[in-house]
Amino acid sequence: MYRVSWVFVGWYLVGLMLMVFFEVPVWLQFANGTFLVLYACCVRRLAETFMGMDLGIKRSAIAGVLTFTVEWVVITTGFPFGAYDYYPMLVFLVTGMPLTIAFA
Repeated sequence: MYRVSWVFVGWYLVGLMLMVFFEVPVWLQFANGTFLVLYACCVRRLAETFMGMDLGIKRSAIAGVLTFTVEWVVITTGFPFGAYDYYPMLVFLVTGMPLTIAFA
């Protein structure tokens, strides 16, 4: 899991440099979803370290399912933010919503 942390830090630094000094190329737009997944893995690792493995995995899964469900309800009903949709920039769309939202 420590390797994932280093990959995340590298991914973050490259993305930060591109956004600050240049422009993120269109062919690299998939990086947004990948960033969210790597970030979630690092946060889960911290939860595992401080709360114990079982508790960290359970809480991560509950938070992911809850986040995805709430966002799905908001998108399908339009309440409270109004109607909006996602573009495939965040990669895998499930029922019109990126799966990576669960990792956010």
